[in-house]
Amino acid sequence: MNTFTEEDDLDTAFAKQAANVQQQQQAVATATAFDESMDDAGSDSYVAPPRQNFIRPAKFGEVIRLALLDPKEYPGSWKQAFTHARKGAGVFRCLDPKGKSQICCKQFGEAKLGYYTTAVQYTSADPAKGTIAKGKAVEIAIAPLKLSPYAYSDILSLKNDEVEGESIFHFDFVMGMESTEVVQGYNFKRASTPPRYKELGPDAVKNLLGPWADGSKLSRAIGKTLNSTEIQALASKLPSDSE
Repeated sequence: MNTFTEEDDLDTAFAKQAANVQQQQQAVATATAFDESMDDAGSDSYVAPPRQNFIRPAKFGEVIRLALLDPKEYPGSWKQAFTHARKGAGVFRCLDPKGKSQICCKQFGEAKLGYYTTAVQYTSADPAKGTIAKGKAVEIAIAPLKLSPYAYSDILSLKNDEVEGESIFHFDFVMGMESTEVVQGYNFKRASTPPRYKELGPDAVKNLLGPWADGSKLSRAIGKTLNSTEIQALASKLPSDSE
């Protein structure tokens, strides 16, 4: 399983990804294998658990204040994965990002690389500015965050190169929408150094991680794991002009 260290930059991440795809898939398969009791199986009362949504601003003009966790201190807090997505099919993992002959790539196009993490979200921050008012308590939650390679590169650019040893884990940042357009990206602005959650003490984050702590919930949030037969069946149900 790949993790990011404070020395990693985008080029390094891509190089590691190419070399470690097989180990990553094996690790993901292990991490996503789980059993849960279903005492109400077969009854009308059973409701499938909702898919975990990744954090993002709800609308243009709203921002979210975040801090990233160092995988050296919080193992399992970072993952990278290749996925396919299409309306009607949802999001599912690519069978083999290196091999374009796989049924998923033939049916759904080239897989997209994403970086996934459990981040610290400041729930007491102003949703319009991302600031925490003087005298207001620092309140946090743990939330899953998905970053494209472009967004990850943007966050890396927030580092102060004049500060020796600084990493993306040494400051807070604010995430907002680029525009009101339906197809849009996100922008990132640096906030306080060091992260404000540090004021809450060394155990504040660990006490909140709960089911995210071992990385398995983050793995499941990334997307469904399907085999080639399931992918073929899924593709056969979709209109040929699906986008």
